[in-house]
Amino acid sequence: MGLCSGRLQQIVAVDAALNRELMTEQMLESWVHTDPARRDWLMARCDGSAQSHLETLTRVTLADEGLHVESQVRIPGLGHVDLLVERALIVETDGETFHNNPRAWREDLRRNNVATRGGYPFLRFTYSDVMGDRALIVAAVKETLGLPR
Repeated sequence: MGLCSGRLQQIVAVDAALNRELMTEQMLESWVHTDPARRDWLMARCDGSAQSHLETLTRVTLADEGLHVESQVRIPGLGHVDLLVERALIVETDGETFHNNPRAWREDLRRNNVATRGGYPFLRFTYSDVMGDRALIVAAVKETLGLPR
């Protein structure tokens, strides 16, 4: 992948492999078919706790904008959230596979309500949002946090 794919495609694969324990972060150091600059970028950005490619792409996009982003943070009463940005904003990335049914919809609403009552602003982005124009996601996150775009 280091020779024939883009860095975002590669980090999605790395995160998935880390999550499934098919590799370790230390293995990245020995990759010879990935440019050293990209390898350093991968090592700084990879996260084995990522549970989907949507989460990885959103996390990396926001981190590349200089935002502090944590994956799969546990919040009492809420459970794990996809991303916690600047320790203040919850970002969820929702693909249809897991979120397009009545049970998931009810759980998503419950989680939104718990987060709001707990003082956390909450943004949700769909597959189309993440795979489309991620600049809109960055703008929404920065606006919600009161940061300049």
